Amino acid sequence: MDKIMFITDFDMKRFSWLISNSNRFSSIDNRYLSELKDGLSKAVVVQPQEIPSDVVTMSSKVRLKFLDSNEEITYTLVFPFDADLSQGKLSVLAPLGVAIIGCRIGDEADWDVQSAKRKVRIEGILYQPEAAGNYYI
Repeated sequence: MDKIMFITDFDMKRFSWLISNSNRFSSIDNRYLSELKDGLSKAVVVQPQEIPSDVVTMSSKVRLKFLDSNEEITYTLVFPFDADLSQGKLSVLAPLGVAIIGCRIGDEADWDVQSAKRKVRIEGILYQPEAAGNYYI
């Protein structure tokens, strides 16, 4: 069963911009942009004020647990031009970013890494802009 992806209408507009400007991205980003586009076609779109506080949105700071190693890591989900893993900023167009956008706390997400699948669980959301009243960042 596919996960139900929740997206704010503000994020949906920004994703639409990414999709319509795909020529600005590398072929690798375009591959994951296509996967994101597929997920968005089934997303539940809500106003920023209506997004549940346990949903991973853009600019959310999330704590993830890699289920194959029990390692926990924290990332902030950002757009590709702001990504910097050394600062904990994960691109929404990275395989892991595509896998977690729209997930809820407790959800498990998987993605392909070379010839294997990896799986993470959303352990917590340390910051979600909408829950903090920041609806348009």
